[in-house]
Amino acid sequence: MKTVTLENGRKVQISDESHDALERASRERWKPEEDQKYWSINSWGEIIPPRWQNESGHFFRYQNHNVFPSKGDAKAALDRLNKRNEILDRIEELNEGWESDWESFERKYCIHNWEDDTNFSIDHHISLRDHPSEYFFKSKEIGYQLIDEFGDDLKVLFV
Repeated sequence: MKTVTLENGRKVQISDESHDALERASRERWKPEEDQKYWSINSWGEIIPPRWQNESGHFFRYQNHNVFPSKGDAKAALDRLNKRNEILDRIEELNEGWESDWESFERKYCIHNWEDDTNFSIDHHISLRDHPSEYFFKSKEIGYQLIDEFGDDLKVLFV
């Protein structure tokens, strides 16, 4: 595990593989040369090694950050995506159809991962949208349940 500092100054722990992928991405976004093998995640969630062609399907993958120089980088991205989706599915399930209404003054709860990266907390907002809407839930009890169920895996929501 390695510590990285986000643009907002928060420090988070990520896997060595994810750290290496971010290091490469932060230097310059990698794009294969014509006919060069790269790694991608297909529609079935499989990691595949296509060869780059200057065609719309390859450009679409690149535009959507689905072009990786190694199988390990693609696997790390898939793992993060799957965990994020698992958490968002659980939030949706626990919300039982509730959606945040930004026109009302009702409380909307969300999880925060503080700068010291040692814990999560539950906060509420009435009008401040500091996270995507699907990250909000109807009660602080749901937040505590998510922390109990997912622990440090919640960090994928903040990277």
